[in-house]
Amino acid sequence: MSLVSEFLLILTTLLCHAAEPVAARWEGIVRIPGKELRLVLDLAQDSGGRWTGSVIVPERGIKGAPLSDISVHDSDIAATVPGVLGDPRIVARLAADGTLEGELRQGGNTAPLLLKRTGPPQVDPPRRSTPVPKDLEGEWQGEMTVRGNPVRVKVTMANRPGEGATAKLVITGRRETALDIDLVTEQSGLLTLEVFAAGLTIEGRFHKEPGEIAGTYEQGPIEAGLVLHRAAK
Repeated sequence: MSLVSEFLLILTTLLCHAAEPVAARWEGIVRIPGKELRLVLDLAQDSGGRWTGSVIVPERGIKGAPLSDISVHDSDIAATVPGVLGDPRIVARLAADGTLEGELRQGGNTAPLLLKRTGPPQVDPPRRSTPVPKDLEGEWQGEMTVRGNPVRVKVTMANRPGEGATAKLVITGRRETALDIDLVTEQSGLLTLEVFAAGLTIEGRFHKEPGEIAGTYEQGPIEAGLVLHRAAK
């Protein structure tokens, strides 16, 4: 093979890689200071040409967080992950070797990322809160033990007309923290409450008699048993 022919073959290969669509499942790592986080990025394009996507960060308990402000131009992509990890922005480029190289930007900080294509996209549809039974509306209180310390928990739930439920969470230990719950789902007596940014999940089963929600509180490495009772009026 002549030198010219070899050059043309290499150039064609590079162009083919550059022209590969970014619609795929991408898996790899984000290098934050002192640690590596696994990241799964799903990007897809619908029949109208609109881009959708979602991300999974297993170490932070994030699964199927939807992307917003998705921009795809040639080999460059950018997207925001709202509501988790401080609303970071993913900025990356499709490299000649078929990988996505770029960085995660949040609050003036950047962390390099490298992702490899692992298959077709598996974009999680946006999750929506469901209504809760009338028996679950109102204020619930309980106490759990976290690392040997007592922590009080208060959950207040209410249905919105024509929509799912909304809920608020107040955690009181050494200090009081109030959080809006992002996702409320209830199915056959199993209640799940999720706060995306905090990687926090409360899951419990509602028992009409004796009137309690018994389950667990999970946040990163923390897992504690939690029983909630209706607050006294």
